[in-house]
Amino acid sequence: MLMFWKRNEKEERELRKKAEKEALEKMRIEEELREAKRQARKLNFLITQTELYSHFVGKKINSTYFIYNILLELFIIH
Repeated sequence: MLMFWKRNEKEERELRKKAEKEALEKMRIEEELREAKRQARKLNFLITQTELYSHFVGKKINSTYFIYNILLELFIIH
């Protein structure tokens, strides 16, 4: 009878350790997914900011070029 209880306790300990190990692995995977999503959002933000910046800089360069051409034509014609 004593052997039965020892084996039973050992099996319970092993099951408990296995469950804890699986829970830790699940938490680790969830944390990795959260971090990957955070990195994706961060990258998307940077890309959006870059596109926004290039839009305004491009607009400014085009308008500066346009003004330069107008001034050049005014001085050449007159």
